[in-house]
Amino acid sequence: MNTFNCRILSFSLALAAMLGLAASAMAEAPKGAGMMTPEKQEIIRKLHEDFHNSTQAIRQELISKRHELDAQLYSTKPDENRIRALTKEISDLRAKLYSARITMKGKLIQEGVMLERGGYCPGMGRGAGHYDGKGKGPGKRHDARGSMEGCCVPR
Repeated sequence: MNTFNCRILSFSLALAAMLGLAASAMAEAPKGAGMMTPEKQEIIRKLHEDFHNSTQAIRQELISKRHELDAQLYSTKPDENRIRALTKEISDLRAKLYSARITMKGKLIQEGVMLERGGYCPGMGRGAGHYDGKGKGPGKRHDARGSMEGCCVPR
């Protein structure tokens, strides 16, 4: 191996090591870290905890109904009327959960930690990006005209 090839190999290995270290350092730092105040983080945590606690019984009943439905579906003599009734009960329980979720999102919007069109405010939490609050991006939610309508962050 000549000197030129050794230098290229050394440079390539050093570059790969640098890129690997940089990638691991970037992966450890949460996106938007430090952009959300501890007060807002506490509001989000509290509202999510309240939602979880208030829907515990509904979720437990939903699990029970699903198990009962599975038992009916896989039994040797399934009861069609009971299957229909369980399906309706499961649907009603899902509707209750959805309603509770909408209520929680309304509270998040009122507290100023979530946008009216979904997603947390720009720069808040991981992945706050364009339009739907997901993916990479500067954390701004522009519409087609470039306005930030519906954004809870003061301009």
